[in-house]
Amino acid sequence: MHAQQTYGKIGISLLTKKDIDKAKQKFDLDDNKNLFWVTIGAIRIQIRSTLSNKIDQPIMMSLIDERIQNPVEGCLGSLSGNLACGKLIFTVHPRLSVSLHNQDFDGILSFVHKYGRTDLVKDNNVPFSISYLVSYAIHNQHNMTIVKESK
Repeated sequence: MHAQQTYGKIGISLLTKKDIDKAKQKFDLDDNKNLFWVTIGAIRIQIRSTLSNKIDQPIMMSLIDERIQNPVEGCLGSLSGNLACGKLIFTVHPRLSVSLHNQDFDGILSFVHKYGRTDLVKDNNVPFSISYLVSYAIHNQHNMTIVKESK
């Protein structure tokens, strides 16, 4: 994320078909053929300042489901904060299901952000870093029921 990229929409491939294919290799070959759905249970995004914690760095961000045409309804979650505290953690529980047959599987989620200080760093310097974690399930039907055993 360079200074000139501190405003805009980033298509983040939080979960790619390549990731899913790698995870599916852990299953038996017969089971693997029947896995067509991915349900995203949680997404955690962490924005961390690369500068001193004392510097005012307002930022606004949203996670968008690109399958939905209306941007208000496609918004999975938003956060507005200041990186003067060092880091912001943004957790969303969308519980959305996506078919592996979806042609645009890798591009269904976008991270939209606006960094409030375009005057802060020189070009080719990075004012913040982004890391993320995705929790998902691969399954064979859309209306899956998860049973958790406890002893």
